[in-house]
Amino acid sequence: MTKFNGLNGEIDIKRAFILAAFTLTLAAAYYFISKDRTESAGSKELVVISETDAEDIDVSKREYSSWAYRALMDGFTFKKDIDYNLKIAILDSGIDGEHPDLAGRVKKEYNALDDGAGVKDEFGHGTAVAGVIAASHNDAGIKGMNPLADIYSVKVSNDKGVSEVASLVKGIEWCMKEKVDLMNISLGLSRNSEELERAVNQAIDAGIVIVAAAGNNYMTGTDYPAQYPKVISVNALTHDYAADEAYAGYGKIDAAAPGESILTTVPGGGYQVFSGTSMAAAYTTGMVSLIMSENKSSLRLMNGESRVDETFSLLKRKAIPLGDEKSYGMGFIKY
Repeated sequence: MTKFNGLNGEIDIKRAFILAAFTLTLAAAYYFISKDRTESAGSKELVVISETDAEDIDVSKREYSSWAYRALMDGFTFKKDIDYNLKIAILDSGIDGEHPDLAGRVKKEYNALDDGAGVKDEFGHGTAVAGVIAASHNDAGIKGMNPLADIYSVKVSNDKGVSEVASLVKGIEWCMKEKVDLMNISLGLSRNSEELERAVNQAIDAGIVIVAAAGNNYMTGTDYPAQYPKVISVNALTHDYAADEAYAGYGKIDAAAPGESILTTVPGGGYQVFSGTSMAAAYTTGMVSLIMSENKSSLRLMNGESRVDETFSLLKRKAIPLGDEKSYGMGFIKY
């Protein structure tokens, strides 16, 4: 989960990567010693995932189907008569489009930090998000939620994981010009920015669905843009469908998705485990893209904000309630 500095308008996503770097060594210990986990209500419809399943992440054995993918996609098959080729913009640190699991997925790039410059992901966060959303199903590596999507890589963070609100706004404006269908924003601002709010509202008025991470806020609040009314705000869940205070927001939450021990792509052709609401938002973006694809003909008849509202309604039909709406929103979106 990326993080803005509300005082100077900068986005600092180093915290997310520091947390991710320690995930493998700390996850098991935290699971047993944490006393303040918010337990979900549970449901017979949910796929039961054991702790062993959550930790079995060796991609050398096979194409890895994560516990998160299985929990979300149990029973789902891609339909031959459906066009899943949506335009998904990932506003982040850039994407390594040469990664074996992402080859051919990135259709357009834009550097909001330096117009005309190329896009390279030196930091790795954008590549990690892209892998969750769109990694190819190619008998190697990992499985993305929608491997048929066109990815638009929008670089708003520099190679140290820092950006400004202005670059995010420029990225959103570029997405509107490109008429993308869907945006993933794994960025967080603790205070409202009028400039950002105006750009987000313009995108929604243009009919673009926006999914944003709620923030790794130890369940103390929800970041912006996730907090805006028409943005789909996503919280992170552990493999037992509980909101974990280390990687969770609280308050304006619309949905909850897997965010614990997620294996995904990193620049240079490798893989790494991450945790947090950034991953949860990415899974939800992938799910939204599938739902929008299967309802493409009806959604295209709608204009602007009504398309966004209808997409939210379609999501709600697939939601499994988990408990407190301030932690879980409508619940777990599952096919």
